[in-house]
Amino acid sequence: MLQLAVRGKLTSTSSDDDNILSHLSRADDFVSADIASGVGAKRKEIEFDLSTPPFEIPSSWQWVRLDTIASYIQRGKSPTYADSGSIKIISQKCIQWTGFADQPCRWLDADAFKKFGRERIIRDGDLLWNSTGTGTIGRIINFDGAPFGEQIFVADSHVTVVRLALGDPKYVWCCLASPDVQRTLESDASGSTNQVELSTSYVRNTWVPFPPLAEQKRIVAKVGELMALCDTLEERRDRAISLKRATAASALIDLNEANTAEATAERWDRIAPRFSELFDELETIEALRGTILDLVTKGRFSNGAASSVNQYEAIRSRIEDRVAQKKIRKPKQTSGFCTDTLAPLPDGWRWVQLGDLCWSVTDGPHFSPKYVDAKIGVPFISTRNIVSGKLDFSGCKFISRLDHEEFSRRTKPEHGDLLYTKGGTTGVAAVNRSDKEFSVWVHIAVLKFDHDLIVPEYLAYTLNSPRCYKQSQEFTQGIGNRDLGLTRLINIILPLPPVAEQKRIVARIDELMALCDLLEEQVREGERLNTELLASLVHTLSASGPEGGNGPRLLEPVTGEGAVSFKSIKAPPANVVNRLNNRNDPRTTKIAAGGDEHLLARSADVDSKFKEAVLVGAIVKAFFEAGGEPIGNFRLQKAVYFARRHSGEHALNREFARKAAGPYNPSMKHSGGIAIAKQKNWLREARGRYGFGHVPGGAAAEMKEWIDTYAYGEIAGWVADQFRFKKNEDWETLATVDYAIEHMRSLGVEPNASKVLDYIRADDEWRPKIEKLGLTEFSIQSAIIEIKALFEA
Repeated sequence: MLQLAVRGKLTSTSSDDDNILSHLSRADDFVSADIASGVGAKRKEIEFDLSTPPFEIPSSWQWVRLDTIASYIQRGKSPTYADSGSIKIISQKCIQWTGFADQPCRWLDADAFKKFGRERIIRDGDLLWNSTGTGTIGRIINFDGAPFGEQIFVADSHVTVVRLALGDPKYVWCCLASPDVQRTLESDASGSTNQVELSTSYVRNTWVPFPPLAEQKRIVAKVGELMALCDTLEERRDRAISLKRATAASALIDLNEANTAEATAERWDRIAPRFSELFDELETIEALRGTILDLVTKGRFSNGAASSVNQYEAIRSRIEDRVAQKKIRKPKQTSGFCTDTLAPLPDGWRWVQLGDLCWSVTDGPHFSPKYVDAKIGVPFISTRNIVSGKLDFSGCKFISRLDHEEFSRRTKPEHGDLLYTKGGTTGVAAVNRSDKEFSVWVHIAVLKFDHDLIVPEYLAYTLNSPRCYKQSQEFTQGIGNRDLGLTRLINIILPLPPVAEQKRIVARIDELMALCDLLEEQVREGERLNTELLASLVHTLSASGPEGGNGPRLLEPVTGEGAVSFKSIKAPPANVVNRLNNRNDPRTTKIAAGGDEHLLARSADVDSKFKEAVLVGAIVKAFFEAGGEPIGNFRLQKAVYFARRHSGEHALNREFARKAAGPYNPSMKHSGGIAIAKQKNWLREARGRYGFGHVPGGAAAEMKEWIDTYAYGEIAGWVADQFRFKKNEDWETLATVDYAIEHMRSLGVEPNASKVLDYIRADDEWRPKIEKLGLTEFSIQSAIIEIKALFEA
């Protein structure tokens, strides 16, 4: 939208607009007046660079250098900090795409402030532009001091202040925040790789497409309307996606609840024709993979043919023979287990423990060896080389052959052995089908067994199933240094079918995983085509015809039943107002829209969004340290909800809505805590065993100060401890019932299980939850009891 806006594609010119040349001819007068009043500052004249304007603009516009229309362009000063005071220092942390946040501000020493000129004081309408550092350079806001009363702010030396003498600051913000400027900033900026600099000369030379002042205001208003429409469309899309995900989840639950192989086949055939419709996201496809593997552990791919060979006894006999012949040491004894709570298996199958199947379970050296050049060394494998259940030598380190031979005396990986991660990211299995020599580090266990009695791929698929993976996480100890010890991993319980059945299962899973691969390929191809289509559309709309006669405009008049009136959008979401007005006033703010003024209520100020980002980051960090896996959007939304409730907040005090998968706060993802934490690189998206989610990002270390400041570490840890082993359905049930209880109490109704069920049944959005979650008075009463223990104890 910004790219099209600054090309004149969103608005029309008007014959009533003043001639822009007459305004620009007086630019020097405006600049001189600001300097005389102490608002601006004299600066040395510069010789503009030889760059040319980057694109065509309407004939009623003019290209100008930013230097021409600004009375002040200057970096802030290196400050002298104080523990307290009356002057706040704006740093780059304060300048976010979501607006201005004063929480990171520090105090300026009072004596140091005496050396600051009047022009150094930040004023309403100033453009504050982050000017150093990869990842932070280029962020820009239009400052509004109204929410802070008489508070005085100054900028530090990493922020460039641009004060206009001519033009609408909100429009110029659109120009400087547009892709035309932003996408080249880091490459154009000077400085080293680690500390790029946006020089004052670069800022002064920046080209600005400059329309008549009245048109600038129309553009700002139109951008606000279109951003509001985009937010509405995003919300509708998210709702549709949520419903589709719920349908896919319901289909997988139905499949997983089949009690026999025949019932499984019947239900599979029922959903198979709709695979491409149900599973058209990487997240749902990953859930399908997990369900397929889970069905393995239940024997649902069995053909029902019992074997006359006692598979387990044959395996144990082989191991005992090796011990008797002193070929191996006696393996560690497993803990034993009770079969009463385990599901029944097909004839010929048996529940066993992993250690009972292996004649050797060892790991690599418990220290970091000396690494050597790849040309002379032997590959040394760590957990990073076990990717998506496969061995990948990419990026591995190398050790000397002497060290390799020494390590191989204890642990020598061979073809067909199973590699199992036991440190850091634990519980991921891969079959070694490489003929290369290599050694493994302490974080990899090497499992040896008889391949004629246990098919390696069957064992890997089973260990990677949700049932076995969950056990591996329960057996993993530690937070910073996570470890799945050898004496614990051997106690993982899994099903053992006859070897012929194992081979049939592997063939079936290979076939189904190939189907999942095809579905993923279709999704990625669709995403690629969508990206290319959008780029082509923007190029078509912006590359030609600036007058509207030779080329297309973004908004052609639409009439009839399908017409959309932008003036009917009376209240753009608060985050749109924030982007345009950069206000964090918890009161109200006004924005011009189509010539009218609409009063907009801010639902949450920047302070609360910044704190929400810190809480989101703390939760992602806690879950990753506890389990080593990404936390998806669904669970992250619920985790924030539970964290706030644990902190004593009431559910209705926040923007959690009764959506299909609710309570759900859509703004958190698009303009709130999740969006801010992503933008700050506190978290990033990554693919785990069960789909995409969030893990700590490259700048996660920056969160520590804020997590400590707001005491969110304990809260996030509490949520992880209480909920990380619960199923998604349990999370949703607890949040749904808790929200219902809170709402009913706010209305003066004392809730019980029957009333909560009636409340859910009466809500169109939530009624499907009754069937989806299997809600009954009994299950709701159980949830009420748990909620009391969690939040009311």
